Amino acid sequence: MEILIRKISIEDAESIAILSAQLGYDISLPETIFNIKEVMGSMDNCAFVAITEGRVIGWIHAFKSIRLETKPFIEIGGLVVHENYRGKGVGRVLVDMVKE
Repeated sequence: MEILIRKISIEDAESIAILSAQLGYDISLPETIFNIKEVMGSMDNCAFVAITEGRVIGWIHAFKSIRLETKPFIEIGGLVVHENYRGKGVGRVLVDMVKE
């Protein structure tokens, strides 16, 4: 299975909302679009989607986290892989992209 990873875009909003619902998050399409815009407009956030056969099958959101007691680090705010593609390395590829 070939997996393409790219930065998230507004066009991914419907797929993001559907994938989020698989984990029990009930978020509307307008709310998802708003959140994607906020992430895309922030220097301290990043988000990527995993695509196979032209279909978004996963996403990851990460952000710079600052704590008084530690050095700044990158925290994963969300990671979802479509239930039919779990256990196939998609999540690992998304995490590796954030590490880069």
